[in-house]
Amino acid sequence: MHATSLPEPSGAARARRATPLVSIVIAACNTERYIGRALQSVLTQTERRIEVIVADDGSADDTVSVVRGFDDRRITLLTSARNHGQSHARNRALQRARGEWIGILDSDDWYAPQRLARLLETARAHEADLIADDLYMIQDGDERPWGTLFSQYGGRLNEARVISAAEFVLSNLPGKRHLGLGSAKPLMRRGFLARHGLAYDETLRCGEDFALYLACLVRGARFIVTPQPYYFYRSRRDSVTSAHMHSNFEQLRQNNLALLPRELIRRDAQLLAALTRRLAYIEQRIDYHRIMRPLKKRAFAAAVAEALRSPRLLSILVSYLPNVVRLRVRRRLKMFRNALWRRFSRVA
Repeated sequence: MHATSLPEPSGAARARRATPLVSIVIAACNTERYIGRALQSVLTQTERRIEVIVADDGSADDTVSVVRGFDDRRITLLTSARNHGQSHARNRALQRARGEWIGILDSDDWYAPQRLARLLETARAHEADLIADDLYMIQDGDERPWGTLFSQYGGRLNEARVISAAEFVLSNLPGKRHLGLGSAKPLMRRGFLARHGLAYDETLRCGEDFALYLACLVRGARFIVTPQPYYFYRSRRDSVTSAHMHSNFEQLRQNNLALLPRELIRRDAQLLAALTRRLAYIEQRIDYHRIMRPLKKRAFAAAVAEALRSPRLLSILVSYLPNVVRLRVRRRLKMFRNALWRRFSRVA
């Protein structure tokens, strides 16, 4: 493993000498098609006091070459000979960060130009330790969002507000307060993380964001959420989350069980109740996928056998299907609208 500092272009000496306000951390693995846009979106931010730390996690494609093609001293590239996982890559970058704030950007996503400036302004006004925004949701291949993270499940947020630990957990469960904050990409005060010795849990292959944000909250972090979307989240069929949905829920169950006994959590009755509810939800999702996996393969006899093995599975399927169908229809309609927009735009 080694670090590579990229050449400095003319006129960037002042940016090099200045301590960055925000350190953008990008963990990358085999995203040569996307990482250029991610980097460009950071380098063109209206807030210029930044550094970008790209931690390549053993890519087998030209991801590293794409990064090295950017002639900007603000970029530091960390490489690895093999894959260690996203949490490990992010932690390597965090160790090199110098900014007051840490911003996470997935290598296949991108920022709106004013994202950092707007979030920092809100963070200062609310004395935040973490500040998160809504996310535009975009299907791979599209340019227009089909929705946002907060709105896709019907969540509502009208103004910036403080989120407690219990509210954070409940925001990731179905209901009126469903905002999906476990998938948010907040800016985090580096000093808060360092003071409490917090980093990404490298034993986790999913749910690592949720675990870190919750660890901050139980230690007293002031978590502010603003309703405006400034982050563009790309949905890909070949992503780790999409490819391993069932095993991800199995790991989330183990993560949740490990969280429950911790002393800091047991001191907060509302948080403990929220985590207990989350565990029940995860177990329902595991049961749901036990039926859906054979259904997706058109193995109807196997699906019926699963349902008959436990009457609870059938009731879960009945309760989940209407909501799943509603969400998929809504998403498909918006994607169809985007496809029509692309076609007529080309004609015009």
